[in-house]
Order: sequence, then structure tokens, then C-alpha cells
Amino acid sequence: MAGGRQRSRRRRRGRNQAPATGIGSLSDDILLEIFVRLPSLATLVRAALTCRAWRSAVASSPSFRRRFRALRPAPLLGVFTYLHASAPLPVFAPTYCRDRDVLAAVRGGDFFLTSLLDGSWHVDCCHDGYLVLANTQSAQLAMVNPLARYSPDYIVLPDMGAGTPETLFLGMFLLSSEEDPMSFGVALSLLRRVQGARGRVLVGHLGLACSSMGGST
Repeated sequence: MAGGRQRSRRRRRGRNQAPATGIGSLSDDILLEIFVRLPSLATLVRAALTCRAWRSAVASSPSFRRRFRALRPAPLLGVFTYLHASAPLPVFAPTYCRDRDVLAAVRGGDFFLTSLLDGSWHVDCCHDGYLVLANTQSAQLAMVNPLARYSPDYIVLPDMGAGTPETLFLGMFLLSSEEDPMSFGVALSLLRRVQGARGRVLVGHLGLACSSMGGST
């Protein structure tokens, strides 16, 4: 009898106990509310890489990423500069930062640009963490994300007559998307003289080369 009463009490206590829950049982909405309180973008990236479910929660919510960027703008990691006019590569000068996750991201990057092909490269433009470097000798552009250890994407510049009396090179512009940071494009802006019925006129010409990390088109 005593043994039966003890088993009955244990069964009643088991029915009254709430089922065990863990962080893996949290919904995406609750998880993102926790993530939005993280101190920096680098910390968010490290958290998102913890497991596939957390990465999916961040990657599948553009509204969360916009909200996080508005609250936690990406920090300035440093600047690229040239020690002298004939230097083949720019030198990275980091800013002072005490955030351990940001420092870890910088240490894990390739800010010495060691992945570039041999040659002399100069920075033409930068935007959203990407660098566009040009090699005039090989007529190539290199798109580099120093934080990621991917091989650079290369685009061979078409011969559009830039530098001739008929064509004036205005500049190069990097087009990127915060919603799809793995894709980008490069726009080359030229002014070209053409012979018209009423004389010589200036018209704009835009060449666009699109690319994505891991391949070029």
C-alpha cells in the first residue's frame, strides 16, 4: 500500500510539472527581439552563425535587418591609404575600438589584401564594406570584401575608348544592396563625343558590369 501511494504521488507531481523548454524552442519573433538588443553588427553575425535556425531567423527577416541597422550602424573599422605614390597596394590603418567582436572580425579579415593578383592596384571607390580596385596594366577591376576571406571577383574592362580625345572618363561607382550583400554591380560613367547632324555634341554612356561573390558575369 505504501509503495502504491508513493507511485501515485509521483505520477501526480509529473502531471503538474510544466514541460522542459530551452532556447531552441523560442519562436523567431522572440529570438529576433533578443538579437536586436545585441551591441554591434559583429556580435549579431557571430550569434547568427551559432546554428542554422538562428541564421535562418536573421536571413529571412529584411525588416529585422533594417531595424538593427537603424539602431546599430556599422562601425568604422579603419581607412585604406597609400604610404607613397608608387606603392602597389594601399595600407589599412585601423581605428581604435574596444569591442571584442569587432576586433575579432578585423583579425579574421584580409585587410592586407593578400588575395589580390600580383600587380599594382589602386582604390577607385568603396561602399558598404566593398573595395573596387583597378589595375590599369591588366585592364582589370577587383571587387574585394576585406572582412570575408573570399577570393576577389575580377572584371576585365571593355575597351570603350576612355582616355581618347573622343571619350572622357567621369568615374566609377559601386552599386550594392543591403538586402542582398552578396551581390553588387560596378557602373562606369563616360562622356562620349559623337558627330550629329548639327555638329558635335556630348552624350552620356553608362557601362554596367554585374557580379556576385563567388562569380562574375
